[in-house]
Amino acid sequence: MTDEDTNILTAAAYNGLMALAVAALLKMDRAAGLAAVDAITEGRATLRFGVMISGRTSEYVGHLVESDTSRHLFTVSRTDPPAPAIN
Repeated sequence: MTDEDTNILTAAAYNGLMALAVAALLKMDRAAGLAAVDAITEGRATLRFGVMISGRTSEYVGHLVESDTSRHLFTVSRTDPPAPAIN
């Protein structure tokens, strides 16, 4: 794998996780969502992501971390490819 391949794949992963975080922030109460965005842009909070893969199942988790507080934003689980169908 080349450095360019690695850059492309990590950019895709970053963009996908950020899109999930933005979607979660948009679902929040307006004031809470805006406060969270302000905290992130001002450096008072960070976004933390976790990716777990087990067999065909993967899970993506995002948290907003501010000081000693961690707020769950999203969890997405998927099985890829889907389990085979038995005819």
